[in-house]
Amino acid sequence: MSVLVILEVTAQEGRGPELREIVVAMLAATRERAGCRGAGAYLDAERPDTVVVVEEWAARADHEAYVAWRAEQGDPEGIGALLAGAPATRYLELAGGAPLTAA
Repeated sequence: MSVLVILEVTAQEGRGPELREIVVAMLAATRERAGCRGAGAYLDAERPDTVVVVEEWAARADHEAYVAWRAEQGDPEGIGALLAGAPATRYLELAGGAPLTAA
């Protein structure tokens, strides 16, 4: 079953544009990972230093493998200095209706 992953990251005050650039650049490699069906970054209209990443994965295990790969690359440490706090991740499974993207 596919899974929607919501990642919310908040930069230190005033560093949102810098965080956004890094996150957007990282998404190209994200989309190439096995099981990734799509990924996009969104700015929080109410909080300009917050970036929300929405990803769709074929399975949660695919996303977990991707997270492990990012950790091996050292990517979390690379953006850690920009963050105001720990990232928040949510895993969502489709409860009914149709997914946002065609399967």
